[in-house]
Amino acid sequence: MKIGVMVESFKASSIDSIVASNDPMLTFKEGVKKAAQLGAAGIQAYATFGALKFDEMTSAKAKEVLDIVKSQGLIFSAICGDCGRGFMNKEKNAQTVEDSKRILDFVLMIE
Repeated sequence: MKIGVMVESFKASSIDSIVASNDPMLTFKEGVKKAAQLGAAGIQAYATFGALKFDEMTSAKAKEVLDIVKSQGLIFSAICGDCGRGFMNKEKNAQTVEDSKRILDFVLMIE
């Protein structure tokens, strides 16, 4: 197992400055590059928003994402698939299960 850094946690400001709450995140590609520069072995990324949003993912986009990661010598160490609603609400569980399956389909495209 390799530990990865969360690409979404990289901010646009310099590491020497205090990061404001409204400081923009780096793009996915910039975040992957930053992870490699810092010596990380892998990355962890969200599949529920941003560049890897599962419901906007195509096989071509998944290939592009994987190429970005591999081009920096990194791997995906984890994918965050938390839809933010858990399984406590019976009425929403069918959609949560379906979304979870689609996230797993995306993961299979980038393995």
